[in-house]
Amino acid sequence: MTARQPGPVRGRTSGRRGSTRPPALTLALAVAGALALAGCGTASEPGTDHGADPGGDAPVSDTGPGGGTTATAGAGLPSWSARDPDLLLTGHGLVLQQEGQPPELCVGGVAESYPPQCGGPELVGFEWADAPEHESASGVTWGHATVVGTFDGARFRLTEPASQEPPESRGEPDQTGFPQLCDDPFRDGDEDWRGGPGAEQAMADLGRELEALDGYVTSWVSNGHDLYNVVVTGDPESAHRQLREVWAGGLCVEQRDLPTQQQLRAGQAELQAVSDDLGVLSSGGGGADGLLHVGVLVADGPTVAAVREAVAPHLSPEHVVVEGALRPVTGER
Repeated sequence: MTARQPGPVRGRTSGRRGSTRPPALTLALAVAGALALAGCGTASEPGTDHGADPGGDAPVSDTGPGGGTTATAGAGLPSWSARDPDLLLTGHGLVLQQEGQPPELCVGGVAESYPPQCGGPELVGFEWADAPEHESASGVTWGHATVVGTFDGARFRLTEPASQEPPESRGEPDQTGFPQLCDDPFRDGDEDWRGGPGAEQAMADLGRELEALDGYVTSWVSNGHDLYNVVVTGDPESAHRQLREVWAGGLCVEQRDLPTQQQLRAGQAELQAVSDDLGVLSSGGGGADGLLHVGVLVADGPTVAAVREAVAPHLSPEHVVVEGALRPVTGER
């Protein structure tokens, strides 16, 4: 099931999970240090086209390493540390090499230009002969690969030949995580209302109303078109009446004890200040769970603790999920 989220935040965007689009609250910190909006699930601001990155030359998609470690929200800290020189890590993603430069394992976003553009840790010991399904153009060679080795914070040193087999744990993207929150989405609305000359303006008005909505957490579309689901921290009936003043279409409002949009934004701002030190690749809030999802190079104990400390003035550990692009080959996942 696809979903689309109305959202008041404007900025650069990068897609994620195939053809899905980013939720409005997502703040992506790319490897190059650029500030962008990213996220999970199909999402767009009403009346706004987020199909390309307005700050770059090409659309951006997240094709970074998959199967990485995830530190579940509120769980204890991982016991391992990437600082262990004997710890073997693995990652799967796009490997890119510019002529005269070492190959890199792309993490974060990948610009969908030709050739693509991305960056990440330098790969030491990588050979293109081990990844025969690659291509080259304009002095750039690229292809997907799985690598195993050790990481010193800048260079990933392979301990065995690369492979083009994806990690077993990758799985398929979750397409069912954007549910309809109520049985009667047209209550106090108009079931026959859809599209028409006022639809674009109504979506724009809805986006502005969500921006001003007290206790607004997140929102998404569960039918792929115009059935909006909204989560708030306060009285859902009061929020429903307020949104009905501008939106006659499908609408569900639910109360949950989650961080508000403002708290997620504040946490992301704190995280941005230390993003380079922590190897932060992306930070996305909203979606259907209303949590802050932080992408890092390695989600080991020290990194997860540092991420939680950075956002602590605004978010509790149970509201933060830290996901690593590189994971241990054995032991804790």
